[in-house]
Amino acid sequence: MQQFPSAVLEATRDMQSTGSTSASGNATPALDLDSLKTQLTTLQFRPAHIKSCLSAIASAYARLHSSSSSSNDPLVLSLSILSPLEASIEWLLLHLPEDDLPQRYRPSASSADFITGASVKQGGQNALVKGWLVDKLVKQAGFPRKAVEGVMKDEGRESVALDKLGRRLCGWEPLDTEGGEEGWQGDEDAAEERRVAREEEVMAVEAMLGDRFDQISPTEFAVTIGEEGSKDTIILHVLFDEFSPYPSPAYPNSPPTFYLASPDLPAYMRLHLHRQLLSQFRDPDRSDLTSALESGSGGAVLSMIEYLETNLPEVISNPPDVGEVTKFLIPKADDVPSIAQNRDVKRNIKKRGPAKRRIPTAEDEERIKKRQRDMQAHKGWESMLADRTKLPAWAEKDRINAELAKNRVLVVVGETGCGKR
Repeated sequence: MQQFPSAVLEATRDMQSTGSTSASGNATPALDLDSLKTQLTTLQFRPAHIKSCLSAIASAYARLHSSSSSSNDPLVLSLSILSPLEASIEWLLLHLPEDDLPQRYRPSASSADFITGASVKQGGQNALVKGWLVDKLVKQAGFPRKAVEGVMKDEGRESVALDKLGRRLCGWEPLDTEGGEEGWQGDEDAAEERRVAREEEVMAVEAMLGDRFDQISPTEFAVTIGEEGSKDTIILHVLFDEFSPYPSPAYPNSPPTFYLASPDLPAYMRLHLHRQLLSQFRDPDRSDLTSALESGSGGAVLSMIEYLETNLPEVISNPPDVGEVTKFLIPKADDVPSIAQNRDVKRNIKKRGPAKRRIPTAEDEERIKKRQRDMQAHKGWESMLADRTKLPAWAEKDRINAELAKNRVLVVVGETGCGKR
């Protein structure tokens, strides 16, 4: 959204150079859905998003040319002043998550690799490590920052934080601790058996996947999943550290700790796959996964990889609803305390009437006039004014001033560079 409307204008210029669209501001051209689909495909929007957009555009176009058309309909209004391509791009920019947009429409200054952790002076080394971990779970694992910060308030262990976030993602509230890693206190008697099972599982995964396997650290490895040459690949990160009981028959609800990263696939799709995969471990129809946890002998990772390979193409073709994916991660309205519920704060709030508009004094007006005279006396004033008079908005200044005199709020819409500022 930060590059709109310049991104729309850039795309329009590209299409105009091939004669495939009309300039904005002209009479609404006929709607050619096939041509529009081709243009949006060329701009690298996802097919599923293009389909939804075309449906919305076709419906709005019909309303635009009906007697019951409403001037308050944003999409109808867009079609009345923009070309179908521009209106479509505007709709897509408004309705898609930023990280699901084609690269040309994303902010030019990426913060994907920027770490915003606290300084040592502000909170010590622990605060610095925790800040780095928060950024990792947000930027790499794709969890919303508020959800991560909420979990990380009382938790500094990456694997435990990931498992808590995973259960919250699935809506398993309150966070069930029975048989889960939050109740894990360590088991010295089974530690060696668990270590051997993990080593054997890692060796099996590496042997079967070859170059797709990457040992990141002694406790973390990653597997690349996706068709060769496809931009929509995901990377399954698995953590085998001391804070996770997997594999253990005493904790049959604890799958391997994992998260899904990707250079291209948006966070909400990865979180959808994360939730679906966790749910498989509690699905009675997936006896291969449930028995792997119950036996405590390992072997679940290869089944996880197989599930992701099978379901990734379907998720790409039919993206899930963002709100449905994150509904358990975002705060509920009832969970946000209101001022009215806080009696101590309520007592300190004075009842206020309508805000009164301050009437400028003669001194105020004289001060403003002096600033205006000083500005006009500046050596660059005349050249700046000459440039401004050439802009399209200059011809509308009297009408804008008249509207400002009658309305407290006025929205001025125009293309970049028209002089509306």
